[in-house]
Amino acid sequence: MLDAIEIGEKLRVKGDDALNAETVERVNQTWWSLPEREVVPLNVLERIDAHVKMLTPVLGAHAH
Repeated sequence: MLDAIEIGEKLRVKGDDALNAETVERVNQTWWSLPEREVVPLNVLERIDAHVKMLTPVLGAHAH
């Protein structure tokens, strides 16, 4: 299973790009189509999905 660093690398999130509007949107769009979603247990995936849905607008509002 992927850890947070591997997911960040997969989504191509780098240090200075971590909180800009384009990156927030790219992460949101990419998350939903990652092939790794197929191997994550459903209860874990549902929790991650809920966090992505909740945090995307918050991060987008605070992006620079």
